[in-house]
Amino acid sequence: MASALVLDGNLKSALCVVRELGREHVPVVCGAKRRFAMGLYSTYTTKSFVYTAPEVSREAFVQEVVIQAKRLIQQYGTKPVVYCFSDATLTTLVEQYEELSEYISIPLPSRESFALAFDKKATYECAQKLSIPTIRTYAESTFDLVTYPCVVKNRHSIVWNNGIAQSGSATFVFSRKELDAVYKKTSKETGEEPLVQEFIVGDEYGVEMVCNSGEPYAVYVHKRIRSLSPKGGAGVVKETAKDTSEVRLMKMYARALVKQLSWHGPVMVEFKIDETSGSVRLMEINGRFWGSLPLAVTAGIPFPMMVYELGVGNNVAQISEAFEVPYVRTRHFLGDCKWLLQVFFKKDPLREYLYPSRIRALYDFKKEIFLSKGDVFAIDDIKPSFIEYLDILTK
Repeated sequence: MASALVLDGNLKSALCVVRELGREHVPVVCGAKRRFAMGLYSTYTTKSFVYTAPEVSREAFVQEVVIQAKRLIQQYGTKPVVYCFSDATLTTLVEQYEELSEYISIPLPSRESFALAFDKKATYECAQKLSIPTIRTYAESTFDLVTYPCVVKNRHSIVWNNGIAQSGSATFVFSRKELDAVYKKTSKETGEEPLVQEFIVGDEYGVEMVCNSGEPYAVYVHKRIRSLSPKGGAGVVKETAKDTSEVRLMKMYARALVKQLSWHGPVMVEFKIDETSGSVRLMEINGRFWGSLPLAVTAGIPFPMMVYELGVGNNVAQISEAFEVPYVRTRHFLGDCKWLLQVFFKKDPLREYLYPSRIRALYDFKKEIFLSKGDVFAIDDIKPSFIEYLDILTK
């Protein structure tokens, strides 16, 4: 049996994959950039290691992954399937995948499709050709038309500019002077012009898939209830999306995108419903496993094993569109605590747009005890739940 090499072991999505593969008796080696990463301490982790973060040294990171892969080839007779959960680890390995494919297997689309999915500007251009609605984006020559607040987004979630890792997602600005300053600063730091977009408020959704050359094996849609911050970030409370006309439209758009890209492997396409107009807007493509993966797995969608079978070249059982996905709601408790603290104490000019009242926030936080299952806690694998606290204290 081929083994699996799971990276980014500090993330809950990585822990989810470790558990799911381990329960199917797949040998799992888990790596992370920190000693107290919860995935390293799972009952289902066969072996663990700490690697140099690619943000620190891409060369050292690749060398350390290859060392582990060679050991697994020697032990199990075939190269491991590699799982990445951050853009830093995945893009680093993809950049050298032609040389690394001798040692590791990662289900991937073409280089061109991969680059397009991880470039927000190119993603939007592709979507517009497919008549998929996007969030209005301003060129520098049209900044006089911008309404405030607006959002400045890095074109890539992480880039290495002159060998230095630069990461970031979105900055909210409230005046032309501030926009010019943030735009100039981001361009200088990243070596590329960022996107300037209109600010819209509305519910966020993710269409999750594992694809074989553009054809999905399974499609699952979640609705984000709360994020790490009221302004956004990783989802900390999320639920199975109801089958509405808007959700069906999102699925249609997502299918069109993965078909256009002939996508191979896991992918999530993110959308927002503009609460003012009610229209569905594309946000971005996440061309790897996503943070809300535990929700889909809890709902019975075997995404981790689908990728494993794809990676080793086995047949993958397709989940029919007629399959009735059960309603599930999950919560990342520590992430939800961070959200609550920000609602209570953070001084933020976006409070009037995005923050609930403090009383409402406390009520919503408390009621989640009865509504949600945990992303991290598992009765058959308790240790990672405690390690997560230790990781936070030692970071």
